[in-house]
Amino acid sequence: MTLARHGAARSQAPLGPRFSADGAVRRNGSTADMTFADLELVHSLGQFMMLRPGDVINTGTPAGAVPGQAGAPYLRAGDGLDVETDGSGGRHQTFGEA
Repeated sequence: MTLARHGAARSQAPLGPRFSADGAVRRNGSTADMTFADLELVHSLGQFMMLRPGDVINTGTPAGAVPGQAGAPYLRAGDGLDVETDGSGGRHQTFGEA
């Protein structure tokens, strides 16, 4: 996850996104471990879609993200997910029935 302000033309320092489900940390990674650099992702996406200030680019899960792994069951309706990133705060989302 990279945060960039309008006019920023350089890669940002690595950030540490964390995901917790009902208080249990499920993912704790670093943008330094991403396969593609943040500016490369933005450039590539900008070739076929319009990006505007405030857009969020979701790039997938960090290493070790295995669906349904032992001790980390799938999320269900009513489960809460907290997402936070170094220096930018976080947000909470409660899952509903699909």
